[in-house]
Amino acid sequence: FITHALNNSPTVQAAQANVLAAKARERAANQSLYNPEFVAEGQDAIDRTEFVGINQSLDWTNKRYARGQVGTKVVLVARAQLEN
Repeated sequence: FITHALNNSPTVQAAQANVLAAKARERAANQSLYNPEFVAEGQDAIDRTEFVGINQSLDWTNKRYARGQVGTKVVLVARAQLEN
């Protein structure tokens, strides 16, 4: 009876949804911050000029790690709120 009542409680269901949302945000925070860009240019005139390049920004300050750590802590807080 108690287990059934707890599982059907709107408060418990909201806390469970909060945990799932926190996990999704944690996964998003662990994704790469910058996507590579492909650049291609061409010019067909008197002087034929072509250019192909790839541009990739680097995470020098380790923002991805910091964001991942914050995401992990938010999941821990959400789980603690669910248990209380």
